[in-house]
This record gives sequence, C-alpha cells and structure tokens, in this order.
Amino acid sequence: MKDRYNVNFNNDRIKLFTASLALGENRMSREDFNEFCTKDNYYALVHSKFITEEDGIITSTPKLRELVADRYDIHFANSCSEEHSQKVMDTLLRIVPNSVLTDFHFRTAADIERDYARDISHGGTRYEENLERIRVDFQHEMDEKRAYYEQKIAEEENLQRQALLKLDYEREKESNLVMEHALELERPMLFPDYEISLTRCELDMLIDSLRAESRFIEEEHEQERYVQAIDKLDNIGDYEGRITIAVEIVTDSYGNAELVRHELYEEITGTTQIMI
Repeated sequence: MKDRYNVNFNNDRIKLFTASLALGENRMSREDFNEFCTKDNYYALVHSKFITEEDGIITSTPKLRELVADRYDIHFANSCSEEHSQKVMDTLLRIVPNSVLTDFHFRTAADIERDYARDISHGGTRYEENLERIRVDFQHEMDEKRAYYEQKIAEEENLQRQALLKLDYEREKESNLVMEHALELERPMLFPDYEISLTRCELDMLIDSLRAESRFIEEEHEQERYVQAIDKLDNIGDYEGRITIAVEIVTDSYGNAELVRHELYEEITGTTQIMI
C-alpha cells in the first residue's frame, strides 16, 4: 500500500501533469488530468497531499508548489479568470511540445514577473532604456503628425476640406490615446502567460501545432492572431541552443488597452512574443 501512494516526480506522466498545472494557472479539470495520468497517479498525489480536487477542478497544494520551486525554480501562476485559465490549459496541451514541459524549459507569468523585479532591483537598465526609447519614438511620431496636419490645415483654403482635415487629425489622436496612456504608466507592459525555451526542432513542432490548431479556429479575429503568430515564428532563422518565445493567450474579455500593454512586452524586453 505504501508503494502505491509513492509519487515519482521523475516519471514523465507526473512531470507533464505538474508542468501543465504550473503553466495552466493552477487549475486543471479532472478530464484533462486523465489525458496523461492514471488513477493510481491521482490517488497517490491526493494521498500525499500534493493536490486537491473540488467540483472537478484540480489545484496544487503548498506542498507541491514548494517542491516545484525547490527543484526547478518554477512558481505556479494564478488567474482570477476561470475562462482564461481554461483557455491557457487547452492551448498549451495542444501546442507546446511535451519535451518542453517534461524538461521544465519554461517560465510562468509568476516567474517572469519575479525575474523582472530581480533585474530591476539589481540595477538592470536594459528595460528602462528600451522603454525610454519607445516613449521618445512615440512622442516624435505624434509631433510629426501634428506638424503635418497643422500645415495641411493652414494651407487649405476650402473651409469644408479644412474641417475634414481637422476631423482626420482628431481621429488620429484618438486612435493613439491607448498607447499614450499606457506609456504614461510606471510599468506600461503586461507580462505574458508564459515563456517557453525551444530548440530548433521544438520550435518547428510548435509551428506545426499552431498550423494544425488554426484549422479549427472559426472566429476571424482569432484566426488572424494565429496567422500572425505562425508568420512571426516562420521568420526566425536557424539558431543553435535554445530560443525563448513568450506566449499570451487572448480571450474575448481583453480590451484594446490590455492588448496594447501586452504587445509592449515584446518591444520593451526584446523577447519574441506570440498572442493567440
């Protein structure tokens, strides 16, 4: 009986489950669990107080989170949105290569935020320099547009066309308000759901999985995100070792401001990011 309840964290099934739970914002349906773990695995994890289950949803206990942090320096992500957590889990199980999960070659949102804070506390300036460059470039672009419209309006003698130019300029300013407000924040960017570290072979597997998954996407705007993600990854040249890819899973609840702040993550950190 004792052996039955022993949890072997070197077992690929257990590692796949643990990694998926960490990345999936600490929520996994029993149905998803059954995809790669046995009943014996389940009872062993429950008996050893590594997981709990309520209403068909499995979550980690502090005991499991501490073990993963000690062994892999990975910290479980959390989300206040059940919809988002489920989509993160559904997507990662279909697109992320199993080897990335079982080898723990990833960082959760919690890890990314910790790494960022550590870099800042140790005097890191790369992010601040990139942010300042983005702010300066944005302001320069706005100044150029303002000068362009002011000149066109001043040169236009026809009052009707002049009024149309003024309207165009107001629309232009309005369309840039979200970015303007984001850049005024102390930390304009929002962290992605996770980052994965991939060999060239694993990157190709990710691209193939995205292509396969995109065939089942019905919403046009979501299909477009998959196309953009595939194109971006396809344009990555040959490389040795590993490359880091940030992944943000977008739900219908995301507003324009949230999307813009997530897009800023790539610009500020220089990490290739896909939003799907």
